[in-house]
Amino acid sequence: MIPKDITHMIIDDSVTSIADFVFCGKCPELVSVIMGDTVTEIGKYAFSSCRALKFLRLSKVLKHIRHDAFSRCESLDIVFLPSTVKTIAWGAFRDCRSLRILVLPNEINLADVGGGIICNTEIERISKASGVEYELEDANRPYRGYTGESCRKVHKWLVGYMNDLPLHALSYKTDICAQQINHYLHEHGNESVDRIDPHSNMTPLHILAMNPYAPVDALMALLVGAVEHDLCNDTVIEERVESRKISNKWVLPWLMDSFRCCMNENQIPLSHPKLNAVSTRDKRGKFPLDYAMEYNIPGFVRMYYYLYEYGTMGDLKFLYNCVHGMTPLHMIAMDPDTPSHFFAALVHANMDDVTSADNHGKTPLDHARECNVPGLLAMIEAMCMHSISVTSQSQEIKILDCGDTDTDIDSSDTRSI
Repeated sequence: MIPKDITHMIIDDSVTSIADFVFCGKCPELVSVIMGDTVTEIGKYAFSSCRALKFLRLSKVLKHIRHDAFSRCESLDIVFLPSTVKTIAWGAFRDCRSLRILVLPNEINLADVGGGIICNTEIERISKASGVEYELEDANRPYRGYTGESCRKVHKWLVGYMNDLPLHALSYKTDICAQQINHYLHEHGNESVDRIDPHSNMTPLHILAMNPYAPVDALMALLVGAVEHDLCNDTVIEERVESRKISNKWVLPWLMDSFRCCMNENQIPLSHPKLNAVSTRDKRGKFPLDYAMEYNIPGFVRMYYYLYEYGTMGDLKFLYNCVHGMTPLHMIAMDPDTPSHFFAALVHANMDDVTSADNHGKTPLDHARECNVPGLLAMIEAMCMHSISVTSQSQEIKILDCGDTDTDIDSSDTRSI
């Protein structure tokens, strides 16, 4: 028996197929579904009418999506299809009114894609604006009565409509990794990070932030632009920065001494944050970090911490939800699934957020007490560590002051905090 109030679902690796009608209309509050990489088939109407469903991570070995599998999932915004998908039956995503991004795999046989799969969706409106649309042949057979030729044209458009934006298309891939991002930026330059999709006003960072398969280091590769493996001295850095005509006022002061492990264990040096990409709103008024907050919490925490650590957060006020007066720490505190070490990272990044009250007078501590007790404990521990650090620094200053006034100090006098 499936509880009606279920909001998050993880389908484990023992499942190889999802039965017909199994969740159809039964989970009105279901927000996210994560499938294990063993599912090869999704049955007809399996998730139909799950109107709150927004986050969907499909199996990497998925082959068949039966008809109406996700029809009427009105909150579904983007679907990342793995390259293994072979068949998509008619009406699979029809009436998903919010759906604006769906790219069919290059390898799929268009004859195995049914009619009307994107009927009554945002992406259908985009295809119509591009001059490609379904043509109804039989008015008595909605969703199945489209002409075969019009379906072929629409589905061919779904395969290649991102071809003019190759970094966007790369960010959509389910096997994306930092090496692919770095290679592309090395070949084509950092400027491609700022390119905007004219249909949705999205940068590649928007799409990658929504990609449930994207590892954190891939997000960081886009955030900082091209990662230069051969930067080994200040002169080279200055030459590279000059060659890219970077004018951002905060670049050089910290770039010279920022050879630190941010990307992975190989100590890859960092370039500057691409704030143009980070600070771009899409047509729904959202920034990449807004989507990372919803779709990729580990990526969000790392991006936020990175931007704050290097002094750019003053220019990124959008991270605060002005409607509810919430900080990012408020948001993750309300999520019961957020791991505790993410709380510690944000607390260390900005201690002031811990005591910041939202419009309802609640702090992140209040929300964590209600929704995420491990997170609450992690914040308290981080606050204690911060207090110890401040006390230690104050003690050191006092000792130095004593020395300046010629007061004798016994070097054997050690203090423990």
